[in-house]
Amino acid sequence: MRGLPPLPGALKRLVHEFYDQLGYDTARLADPELVGPIAAPTLRLAIAFLASLAVASSVTALLVLPFSLTHSLALVALSGASVLLYHGLPRIWRSVLASGIEQELPAVLVYLVPYSASPKYIADVIAGLPSGVFRWFRHESARLRLLLDMGLDPVTALRRLAETTPSRRLREVLAEYTSLQLLGAQSSQASIRLLDRAITIVREKWHQYREAGRAIVELSAAGLVSLVALAPMIGPASGAASLGAGVVMLVAGLYLLSARPRLGDYPASPALVGVLIAPSIAASLLALYGRPILAVLALLAGTVAGEVLHRRAASRLASAIKSLRLAAEKARLGLEYTGELAQALPLGAPVRAVLEASRVAGSIGVGQALVRLVRVVEEAEEQRRRASLEAAVLEAISAASPPVMALAVARLNQLLAAGAPLLGGGAISSGAILALAPLAPIPASILRRGRTATALAGLASLVLTLYVAS
Repeated sequence: MRGLPPLPGALKRLVHEFYDQLGYDTARLADPELVGPIAAPTLRLAIAFLASLAVASSVTALLVLPFSLTHSLALVALSGASVLLYHGLPRIWRSVLASGIEQELPAVLVYLVPYSASPKYIADVIAGLPSGVFRWFRHESARLRLLLDMGLDPVTALRRLAETTPSRRLREVLAEYTSLQLLGAQSSQASIRLLDRAITIVREKWHQYREAGRAIVELSAAGLVSLVALAPMIGPASGAASLGAGVVMLVAGLYLLSARPRLGDYPASPALVGVLIAPSIAASLLALYGRPILAVLALLAGTVAGEVLHRRAASRLASAIKSLRLAAEKARLGLEYTGELAQALPLGAPVRAVLEASRVAGSIGVGQALVRLVRVVEEAEEQRRRASLEAAVLEAISAASPPVMALAVARLNQLLAAGAPLLGGGAISSGAILALAPLAPIPASILRRGRTATALAGLASLVLTLYVAS
């Protein structure tokens, strides 16, 4: 079996026989042409380890069986999990890689605009993309270099890359670009198509993000309403269910943060979201243990800090866009523009890509790339504004959910006190609702402002819930 690192002789033979009988080829699962030469060695090592673990667990399970059925079954389960991960690891990697590529693809397309004169040059440019700018796309660059080193001509190598890339959008871009070149399209036509693709990808990414965020927030609000409706049936367990709902809100918010498109968003560190998360968690715990005033103060401090940091991030974004427009105008007129372009670096990878292209290729064609980059950034900013407007309504609904729950629970408790025959014999405690209030708006808050979201909606929700419950 090809691709395995050296193993002790007996163990290596055992691993080979085991997987040869199953008909699987480890080397093919971690083929550099499919997973990239950068990741292939690590994947092969991981696959070899999983193969060894599966065989060792199976053998040990047989040896342990006469002494302990429980331990033997645990080892069998470990062997099965190792086999599943053995086959799934390269596919998992390609899925993660596809997501990263599509985040960086608009920046890559803008980078390619100055070099769109010939397919050979474009292939060389993609193969030599700066790894310091493109974290994920460098894997595709390495794969293209591998294909070129195998003796494929540039157009065939690009086509092969399009056939094997895990990213659907990159596949479409490469297929369209190579077709244009084979049809003899002019450089200007290819540049326009690259720009159109970049704008389309930005729109699609933000649209998908808005749709996913809306669905998550709406499901969260519906879940809270359902929780109140089911409270009489689940009785005392409804308090634990309410706290579980808060954890779900937190996880949903973190997912929306990780999935948020970077282009067009506020330039801020991922750690900045802690200004929202940490005070919200602290307030939730304080409210749960009967310290609502301290909970309000924690959220108030987080809100003030978050708003200050958001103002700074918004100012940096506006200043960077202004500098980018000025750099594009200077480049178009043939003037020096690198200073203004450096001031636009908070916009992220697209600006770094153009700056790198200007250093490598000079100013020829970069002015055109900058003008197109301005359009891409403006489109991304418009998409971010749309997401924020939609999320503002959802944020208000999420913040209103805990106070509505408090009203419903107060009514349920009144019915219970009056001796009404309710199934569960209890409702959600007011402490559990107070603990949920700071966490309920988190997904919508992140959908509205991403990394610069603050605890303002959670603060309003907690204060309203306290007012209703008092």
